[in-house]
Amino acid sequence: MKKNIVYYHGKTQYFNTGDALINKSLIDFITQFGEVEINLKDAPDNYLKDLKIVSNRTVSKSYLSFVFQIIKGIIQNSKKYNQIYFISSPPGHQFGSGYKAFFKELIVAFSYFLLYCFKVKIIKIGFSLGPLDARLKLLERFKTNFMSSYLVRDQISYNYAKNLGIDKVDFFPDLAWTYDVLPKEDIKNGVFISFRDQIFTGANNEKYIEQLIFTLKNIIKSNFSKNRIVIGFQVSEDKQFCDKLFQLLKQEYNIEFISEQIFLSNAHIFSSFEYVLTNRLHVALLGFQYGCIPIILTDLNKHLKIKGIFEHADSRDLLIDISEPIHLINNKMDLIISSKRDIYEKLIIKEDNYYKSSLIKLKEIFND
Repeated sequence: MKKNIVYYHGKTQYFNTGDALINKSLIDFITQFGEVEINLKDAPDNYLKDLKIVSNRTVSKSYLSFVFQIIKGIIQNSKKYNQIYFISSPPGHQFGSGYKAFFKELIVAFSYFLLYCFKVKIIKIGFSLGPLDARLKLLERFKTNFMSSYLVRDQISYNYAKNLGIDKVDFFPDLAWTYDVLPKEDIKNGVFISFRDQIFTGANNEKYIEQLIFTLKNIIKSNFSKNRIVIGFQVSEDKQFCDKLFQLLKQEYNIEFISEQIFLSNAHIFSSFEYVLTNRLHVALLGFQYGCIPIILTDLNKHLKIKGIFEHADSRDLLIDISEPIHLINNKMDLIISSKRDIYEKLIIKEDNYYKSSLIKLKEIFND
């Protein structure tokens, strides 16, 4: 019986453990449905170690070189495979503006057209969408003409795509929900803290940082002053800001700073904490996989990616808005702490539902 083959362009932000997390989960899924060849151009050893790729073929090529390799393989082995799939980009967050981004996506659109002509089924999966400027909106809608599946990870992105006229949009949970680990049965105590200093890369964030630090200090004072407090980071660019938080907080509290980046290979560190307090989506969800209650602290009016994913998971109670008055934030924290067991059990049920719905959707895609 002929097999499927899945080509996956997996080049991503290799310095971000969150990207390793969702890519590992995706690769574990798609290997169930055929042979897999993954393009991981310039991937460092620690990233490959986190992905634990053993049986799959990997290559290191530019995007277009990888596309032309796929076409060459189709011509040479046209009868070898049942169906050929192309996962066009890693899961994550797609947004952008300007001519540079437009021409980059124009090349992608051209590649989709070529692969479509060779009857390749193009899949885009597990991502958030927006904001896009006017040119990129038109181009994104145009690209979907060549796609068989267009799967976003939250309701906000779903509505955004629908408003662009992308009718084939569907939902697929963030892949961190379906990452499979065996948490160590450590005694849980205290809170793990990890923050970035901005919502979007390159934004002016002085006011955001000021509000974030003010609110974080008040939350610690009211809720965690007598607990174990540890600061660490999953993304290399967050180290400087996390160290800044450590320097500010160590004057008042007995606090630790983990100076080495957390990778999937040492993420079991989360097993010893009750709570994760962060503005990083995949710090929150990786912490949850190890038994922590994930609490999001950010500007919810701007941080729509996290807001959309947690709201879709019926977890609005875990979203703390730094723009709210401190007494309301403290009331919300009191409710989280008093209801932590119920909150965690609800998340476990949601995770199980997400896994089942993800598997059903992938079977539809690869066995249609």
